[in-house]
Amino acid sequence: MKECPYCHQEQSTLYLSKKDYFLTNESFEILNCENCGLHFTYPRPILSKLGSYYRSDQYISHNDSKSGFIGNIYKTVRSYALQKKEELARKESNGNEILDFGCGSGAFVEYLLKKKWKVRGVEFDDEARANVIKKTSAEISKDTTSIKDQSLNIITAWHVLEHVYDLEKTFIELNRILKSNGKLIIALPNYKSHDALYYKQFWAALDVPRHLYHFDSEFISKIAIETGYKLKTIKPMVFDSFYISLISTKYKYGSIKPIQAFFQGLLSNLKANKTTPNHSSLIYILEKNS
Repeated sequence: MKECPYCHQEQSTLYLSKKDYFLTNESFEILNCENCGLHFTYPRPILSKLGSYYRSDQYISHNDSKSGFIGNIYKTVRSYALQKKEELARKESNGNEILDFGCGSGAFVEYLLKKKWKVRGVEFDDEARANVIKKTSAEISKDTTSIKDQSLNIITAWHVLEHVYDLEKTFIELNRILKSNGKLIIALPNYKSHDALYYKQFWAALDVPRHLYHFDSEFISKIAIETGYKLKTIKPMVFDSFYISLISTKYKYGSIKPIQAFFQGLLSNLKANKTTPNHSSLIYILEKNS
C-alpha cells in the first residue's frame, strides 16, 4: 500500500527511483502525494529496522571523527556553520534556554555551551546520544516527553525532520514545548534546487531510506499552518550545495569530482538567487501561534 505517511491518502505518483548509494545499494522509490504534496520514500522501513541504515562509521552526523577528504571538508565548513547557527538562534530567541532536537554528534550542543546557553538536547540514536552525554554537560534525552509544556523560547532541528518517523506528531510535539510566539528553526534539503535537479537520482541529499521525506518550501508552509505555526522567513544554507554536490559526484561517477562539484554548487546558488528561496538546503524559521 503506497499510502502517504502524512495525509494517509493513496494518490501518489513516481517522482524518481533511487538506490541507497551510501550503505546498502537497496532500491527505493520517491513518491509524490498528489493530495498533500509531500514527497516520501517507499517502501518505508519498519521502525525497528530503520536504525540499521545508520550503522556506519561513514555517517558523519552521528560520528564526527571521520577523516579523509569529505570528512575534513565537512568539519571545516561546519566550524563556520556553527557560528552562523548560534547567531541566528540568538537573534530569534528571547532568552538563553534552547533545545537542539536531533543533536547527532553534539557539535552544536558543544558550541552553544561555549556561548553560555542553557542547553538541552534530544537524540534518538542510543550510541550517538551516549557520545554526546560523555563529552558535554548538557542534558541529552531520547525524546521530548520529560520537557514541560510551553517551557522554551527556541528549538533548533538541523537536518533532522527528514528522519523522524511520524512527521505530523513531531511538529505538534515541538509546538507543545514552545512558549507562545516561540521559534522553531529547522534546516532541510530542498529537492527543487538546481543541484538536486541536475544530479537527479544521484543527489546525495535524497539519502534514502534514512530520509523518509523530501521537502520544498510549499510543503513546509502547509504543514506549519496545519500544526500551529506561521512561517516567518526562509534563509539559504549556501555551503550545502557544494558539499552535497561533492558527495553526489561520488555516487554518479564512482569517484569524487571536486571541480565539477564546485561549479555545480556555485551554479545552484546563483540560480537560487533568481528564484529565492530555492537553495540546496533551506532554513525555515517558524513561529508558534499565540
